[in-house]
Amino acid sequence: DAELIKEFMQSKALSPYNTRVFKSVNVDGSVVYELRLASAVSSDECCDKDDDMGAFLGDHMHGDCRIRVTRGDYAPLLQRVVNNLNKAKEYAANENERSALSCYASSFLYGSIPAHKEGSRAWIADRGPVVESYIGFIESYRDPFGVR
Repeated sequence: DAELIKEFMQSKALSPYNTRVFKSVNVDGSVVYELRLASAVSSDECCDKDDDMGAFLGDHMHGDCRIRVTRGDYAPLLQRVVNNLNKAKEYAANENERSALSCYASSFLYGSIPAHKEGSRAWIADRGPVVESYIGFIESYRDPFGVR
């Protein structure tokens, strides 16, 4: 199962860092894998121009298997994170800090690892901050995929 999901995610250039996978078997015996993205918004919420993950949502066939990509995993918690990151922008010391906070908020809102990487680039550009902070899906633990 893990190898199948890994192949699918690589074929779509999806990062596993903010995902969980659930396997279910339908009455007819067919298998459906649900790949859940951690995000504040759910799969059925409208997307906007900043949402780079919306195109991945929905059902996909990978070989003989159906994989459903959804988001909204941990939504209530991540909405609080997004709200507070947006509030923190008011207190940013410079544009690099504001940019990092904005990108991190977008990452947690939509479930976008590319937005998080963009925030990390702004974070790196912020030389010598008085208080240094970093947030995200950055700790990897052992799982069958080897990255969560």
